[in-house]
Amino acid sequence: MQNKIEAITQLQEICEAEKEFNLKLNLDMVTERDNNEFDFFHYDSKQLIGYLGLYPFGKKFELCGMVHPQFRRKGIFTKLLEKAKPLLVQAEEVLLNTPESSISGKAFIQSLPCQYAFSEFQMKWNQKTKGKNTANLTLKKATENDIPFIQKLDMLCFDLTEEEALSFANIRLNAKNDTIYLILAGTEEVGKIRLQLQEAELWIYGFAVHPDYQGRGIGSQVLNQIIRNEGKQYSIHLEVAAKNAHALRLYQSCGFEVYGEQAYYKFEN
Repeated sequence: MQNKIEAITQLQEICEAEKEFNLKLNLDMVTERDNNEFDFFHYDSKQLIGYLGLYPFGKKFELCGMVHPQFRRKGIFTKLLEKAKPLLVQAEEVLLNTPESSISGKAFIQSLPCQYAFSEFQMKWNQKTKGKNTANLTLKKATENDIPFIQKLDMLCFDLTEEEALSFANIRLNAKNDTIYLILAGTEEVGKIRLQLQEAELWIYGFAVHPDYQGRGIGSQVLNQIIRNEGKQYSIHLEVAAKNAHALRLYQSCGFEVYGEQAYYKFEN
């Protein structure tokens, strides 16, 4: 699988360099797969020129891919999608993802039975804002004993079903490059956050504060703590739904700036 990861990465760099956008390919999930069941490849001789990846989140699937700029308009991605369709019947919802600035990606999606669902901003800490001391909050590395609390938060804050939340908690808790932390106010568990290392980048995912404790500044305190602890060593990134104005303002107040946008479309399979 490692050779295929390298081939995907090389193709991604070629595609992104052409128009200077960022593809969201969830390569951390691809790396952790035991087989290629959810990955589809198209080669010209030995060169990878087309890739489609499926990313299951419980009964919801995300789908993203790419085709080498020199091999577009040849029906390659259509062929990859046809190969993937038998797996899509397992999903209750399928979301296709493309960078907002990708003309070719959006044109292809518009040729399919899709409806726009939402957009997501990619943000990066600008390294100008220094994290403040947050001595009243601590982060504790989660263990399997904490799965029920993690599951509950994902159901409350991300609208996941009980089954989806449990499956995702188990997967991410055991992921190689992920660490889930519980947020403690004193001894009280008030939230969680997942940090993922991608070489020199630290990504923030699954950030949730229990509804009973929202509105108390916990979000900004946790972000400031991560900036203080990790900002000198890594560039810090996160993603946020564009319609989540409250979260967007929170991240901006802590020094995060938008640098990319991903559009999601619901696929009527």
